[in-house]
Order: sequence, then structure tokens, then C-alpha cells
Amino acid sequence: MMLLLYALPALAQWPTPPAAGWASVQASPEIECTADSEGLPWCYAEVDAPVAFARVVAVIRDLDHYPDTFDHVDDVRRLDASTAWIHIDYPQPLADRDYVARFAQVGDADAPGPAGAVNSFHIRFRAADSADAPPLAEGAVRLPHAAGGYDAWDLGGGITRVRYTWETEIGGQVPAWISERARLVHGGEVIDGIVKTSAK
Repeated sequence: MMLLLYALPALAQWPTPPAAGWASVQASPEIECTADSEGLPWCYAEVDAPVAFARVVAVIRDLDHYPDTFDHVDDVRRLDASTAWIHIDYPQPLADRDYVARFAQVGDADAPGPAGAVNSFHIRFRAADSADAPPLAEGAVRLPHAAGGYDAWDLGGGITRVRYTWETEIGGQVPAWISERARLVHGGEVIDGIVKTSAK
């Protein structure tokens, strides 16, 4: 089992949901979107699920099994203790995507959540450079702005709030409607993957 070791300071800030300006685009799981100060698109997907908080944290930390947890992640390679290369299998005719991400665990001050939560856990990631990353495959698209985070709050009574926040630009030359559809599918799949794997 490959557990990420987080020893980095908090990464640069990005929009923190549910700050003002987020617009609802889907009800279940809840997905809301906004744009940051640079105009990049962001969304978060969130659900309160009857799964154990400790299991959710274990699933988020277990980078080695992301291909088993998330439908379109088909390869992950650890580059160092806090950095990994992640490959995403996109459906035809879209080209596959990949990115190098540097992860950091942050505290509650950087991830405000619901009042009364018994416990919480927060991970952030941003695109990074690494000479050890596999070369970009022919026709594939590397995501230079990849960023996001995973949050979990123990609400008590066996309920965990799970939130995934991500920068949703998919790169490449694709119509806007494909980008819009991709962000909804991606957010739902990530939340669904965490919840289903945590319930096993």
C-alpha cells in the first residue's frame, strides 16, 4: 500500500467552497462551480455519506489504489514522497490527459468546514514539474494547471461529509459542451469512487 507522506507547507490558495460566487450546476452529488482570479474554472462536488470517516481518510491517502477507486485514472506513479504522476484515460475520440501533482496536507484553518464536525482531514495538490515524470505520450495532453483537494469531515453518527474540489480545465482543443459535461462526470465519479471504496 502506497501512502502519501505529507510534509509540505500549505500550497498556494484557491477558491474555498462554499464562498460567495459559486453557482450550483448539479444537485446530487452537489456540484457548484466558479472561476478564480485568473479566470480558471473550478468546481467542487460534495456529499454526506453513511461511511466511516477513518475509511474515507484511508482511501484518499492510498494513492497506490487510485486506479481501483477512480474510473478514469488508469496509472499512478510515485515520483517522491509527496509527488506523483497521474494518467487519466479519456474516452475516444478525446486524447488522454496526465499531470504531475505535488500533495500537501493542510489544517482546518485552510479548509473551513461544517460547524460541529467531530474530526476532519484535508489534502491539497497542485501541478508540479519533475524530471522523473514519464514523457508525454504522443497525442496526449498534459494539464499544467491541475489542482484540487480532498476534504472529509466526521459529522458523527457514522456520517462523513466528502468534498472534492478541482480546477476543471481539461486542455486540448475541445468544444465547450464537452468541457462542461466532463466536469460533471469527473466530479460525480470521484465522489462516487471514494464513497463506494470506503464502504467496502
